[in-house]
Amino acid sequence: MILAPVQYLARDKKHSIEVIMSHVMWTYDAENVATKNGKVKRIVRERYLRDDIACGITACSLCCHDDDDSLEEQPHRHGNDLNLSPQAAQYLLLTVDVVLRQMDVLEYSSCTELSNIIILETVAEQVKRKDMSIYRRLHALIKSDRHFYVFANEHHRDTYVAKTETESAVERDVRATCGAFQWCPSSRSLDSLLTCMSRYTSHLTTLGSKTAVTYIANDTVDAERAAANGVQATTISSFVAPLVKAYPDLADLMSNASTAPVSEGSAKKTTLYAEHKSMSEVLAGIKNKRFFQGTLRCNRDHWLECTVLIHGLNDARVPVLISGREFINRAMDGDVVAIEILPKAQWRRPADAFAVNNDKDDMEDSARTTEPQHIGVAAPTLSGDVADVSDLKPCGKVVGIVQRNWRRYCGSIEPVAAQTTATTNVLFVPVDRKIPKIRMITRQHDTLLDKRIVVAIDSWPVDSRFPLGHYVKTLGVIGDKETETQVLLLEHDIPCQQFSDKVLKCLPPADWTITPENSKGRTDLRHLPVCSIDPPNCKGIYIYMHVIDTF
Repeated sequence: MILAPVQYLARDKKHSIEVIMSHVMWTYDAENVATKNGKVKRIVRERYLRDDIACGITACSLCCHDDDDSLEEQPHRHGNDLNLSPQAAQYLLLTVDVVLRQMDVLEYSSCTELSNIIILETVAEQVKRKDMSIYRRLHALIKSDRHFYVFANEHHRDTYVAKTETESAVERDVRATCGAFQWCPSSRSLDSLLTCMSRYTSHLTTLGSKTAVTYIANDTVDAERAAANGVQATTISSFVAPLVKAYPDLADLMSNASTAPVSEGSAKKTTLYAEHKSMSEVLAGIKNKRFFQGTLRCNRDHWLECTVLIHGLNDARVPVLISGREFINRAMDGDVVAIEILPKAQWRRPADAFAVNNDKDDMEDSARTTEPQHIGVAAPTLSGDVADVSDLKPCGKVVGIVQRNWRRYCGSIEPVAAQTTATTNVLFVPVDRKIPKIRMITRQHDTLLDKRIVVAIDSWPVDSRFPLGHYVKTLGVIGDKETETQVLLLEHDIPCQQFSDKVLKCLPPADWTITPENSKGRTDLRHLPVCSIDPPNCKGIYIYMHVIDTF
């Protein structure tokens, strides 16, 4: 990396003059990437580093040198200003895992403590690469009035972390995220946890504010590592715990994905499923034709019988049957999976009927199960001469997940026996039969029994019979017309949220009526049943259709 001072002309918009700015450093990023043709291409990007990027704190004298300038006029401003009112007891700096796994908590607008949040530019970029849907939700929070602020640490001279020759881009991003913790100009040589947070602390001290800056991690290991380096840090669960009394929904919104490593002394649970192959093993297996890639499609009546279409000889599409918990191996409808074809001796016919699914042991702890079971699928009946072996279909098993297709699911919870604890371990039953039950923890068991709710999946460990998830929101009472309509719309991914104020401003006044004057040049089709056909992600209405009964 080359760091060199740069002089450039900057125009003062207020006084229409040009001045020479010398607080910019120039460097470049270089990386080698593989093209689709298998060749290696070197990409070089210029990067200009500055020392005048604002912290985002309202009226910060260290950032805004001109009393007449506002943060809105600065081109590097992101989101809303941070709020230094007495209610802002602290600022929160989030990790990538917190944003990716706890977005439902961050979107809980009723909790005023979940505001004044600092998002590092490195964190936002990682979220964008890993999950575009989460990034869109984060972007909406940044644009809202919740005081989320993106600090451009990738373009600041004191917080930029250059990639070394021996580390990957992912490793560099992890180091850059940590390296933007405590900014101390006199310690620029220090890496990891010692480069951005004290910047905010010093700016707040200059303003005479007692607002604290807290680093929020998703697991205990990250929080302890940060605390060991002198950073005020805590986990998201520890931060939310004192707020549950005032905001009971927060406990249910917490993701149940376990990220903490299992200690050597802890008891090991029974493994119910085979471990998924790593991505490198999957790609190597697909290349040498040992594995095949395709999209898993579950039977519409039950998730325990699935089909994957793969490319066979002469590029023909061959359906491969995947049935039973063991062979489906935690894959779900819509997932892009890698499968391995079973020997012909294990090929079978699709089940003609499903056995009655006896789920009386669904609530038992997964550790008590000693081996995987094929539940809910009738075994094939091949009785020697009577059976027609021509009906046998190629069968396979899932060995790896290439891409998950998890979404939010509508459904209801199963009742359980009376609980003596505040939280209840329940099973959520999706209305879509192609989706397995989801295990979740709730404090609202009695309240949610007769409700349609929305649940998100967090993880599916090898020692859990069902995926683990968390409560998102309540739709309404089961059987209510309005509630069931929302279920249908959400399950088919049809937007049903309220229109924003920006959209409503495009409409005419509420008392607007159709008159002969404003109808000139228009054809009145109100007496016909008309519908529109819109392509995915369309921004307007493109095609109209109407049907006239001629029978």
